[in-house]
Amino acid sequence: MGRRHLFFILTRLSCDEVLLVDTDEGLTLPTYDAHVPENVGFADLAPFNDWFAERYGIDVFRRYALDLPGTDSAFFVLETRVNEPLISEKTLWVKLNELGTALLAPPHCRAFLETWFTDPHASVTMPWSRPGGYQLPLAWMCERFEEHAIHATGKPKQVKNTYVSTVLRCPTDAGDIYLKIPSPIFVREVQVMEELTRWNIAELPRMLAVSSEPSLILMKDMGGCDLTNCCTFDRLEAVARAFGRLQLAAINFVNSGIPQTFYDCRIAVLMRAIDDVLDEAGSLLDGSPHQLAEEEISRIRCQLPMWKELCAEIQEAALPDTIDHGDLRPGNIRVVGDRIIFYDWAWSAITHPFMGITGFLHLIQNSLSNPEKDTHLLRDAYLEAWRGYASDSALRHTFELAGRVKTLYGVVVDAEWLRAINAGLRGNVPKATSADAWTLRWRQFYFSKMVRRLL
Repeated sequence: MGRRHLFFILTRLSCDEVLLVDTDEGLTLPTYDAHVPENVGFADLAPFNDWFAERYGIDVFRRYALDLPGTDSAFFVLETRVNEPLISEKTLWVKLNELGTALLAPPHCRAFLETWFTDPHASVTMPWSRPGGYQLPLAWMCERFEEHAIHATGKPKQVKNTYVSTVLRCPTDAGDIYLKIPSPIFVREVQVMEELTRWNIAELPRMLAVSSEPSLILMKDMGGCDLTNCCTFDRLEAVARAFGRLQLAAINFVNSGIPQTFYDCRIAVLMRAIDDVLDEAGSLLDGSPHQLAEEEISRIRCQLPMWKELCAEIQEAALPDTIDHGDLRPGNIRVVGDRIIFYDWAWSAITHPFMGITGFLHLIQNSLSNPEKDTHLLRDAYLEAWRGYASDSALRHTFELAGRVKTLYGVVVDAEWLRAINAGLRGNVPKATSADAWTLRWRQFYFSKMVRRLL
């Protein structure tokens, strides 16, 4: 992966002036002092926010990240925590109409900024990314603190910021509290958490408060550690068993009628949906450098009978549909003593039970000392919950089929996500410098990558 220069864009809340740095080469945007990876927008952002605060004396939150196609530049668009931050001798506020006379280094930053300034900065996928976008959520958090007699003991710190959500952690006299702002596009986390709480079938993060409009979640610290940081075989085995039991417990709720909260990705739905997805693939990837060629789509169509036969064979196994997490990975699993907490259910679905766990076992391969043997042991630990439905050999065969068909599941879900983005945009093409452009670019990349796996 290529390395990039990272520039920071910080404006006043009025968004008519930008912070520039006076250097020997001329005025420039604040620039990180090391190269960063191409996908830096998904990296841990705390070191970058901390670096900016230390270098320029200004505490910031990131509104969104973006890159400039055709260059080696990435940009973090920031928001200051105070209306009128104090700036150092080497920094100054420059108005839009003054950029023409300012010597910006490197040169492409001027053109980028001029384009960026003309953007209305309203976002359908990342509403917190508009100027002042953190003020309402923070005010809501403070009101909830007052209701619960909780007192902040320090400043909120941003721990996550992507197109899916942004998360702030605030130290309080009741422990760390997390404010999560989910995207309103495709992400149904507030509704899913409320539904799962009613079902009472699993350990969940403890919610202090939720808001549906806008979507906001206030959660207590879960304690323990992410599975990513304590990924032993014994813990993985406990996770596999716990997830199987959770899904088994959800069956009765699903059989009583699929709640609209969850996406419907049952096998029969996938079989019907894939033809429409291929018909729309061109429009869903419109403007993307990852556009599918007609020859690729034709080849995939030729493969569809095989994929549908696999689906039909899975259906014959007659395992009941249940809930799938949608993004089951170590970073979304918390280990607290002997408790397993699954969280970030943002795009969970009702589907065949084995879809999510097969992907999980693939993700953790590198953490296993003996990948082939350990994967089989973890598979069997998970399958223990399903022995009332079929023999061990039949379950293993269905598990292998699901490991293949999960590609179809991913394609249909990613297509639905892109449809939701396009519906939110209402036919408008987002400017290349906008938060929505970054969201669209990455979701098109993942969709194209997933579709090509059908070849």
